Amino acid sequence: MLFRSSVVGRELMLIKVKAQDRAAVLQLVEVFRAKVVDFGSDAVTIEATGARDKLEAFVDVLAPFGIKEIVQSGVVALARGSRGMSDRAARGLEK
Repeated sequence: MLFRSSVVGRELMLIKVKAQDRAAVLQLVEVFRAKVVDFGSDAVTIEATGARDKLEAFVDVLAPFGIKEIVQSGVVALARGSRGMSDRAARGLEK
């Protein structure tokens, strides 16, 4: 694995929350720089990206509203700068 400081990594999470208090949910979406991707009559689906700790904190604040579903990707990463991850591995920088 490459050193953490040499990569940019993110995870994606989709969260479906009960829509009883939409105004409060939308406020949290704004605070966490997430976005609403679907409104239903009884649920709001939110897309959030970032580091795992940010996503876990977002889930924690949404939990009281009633989470209906969650799906989460693993980490997706690219090397920082102009070189690709395979370039760095070829130069022996992989650890």
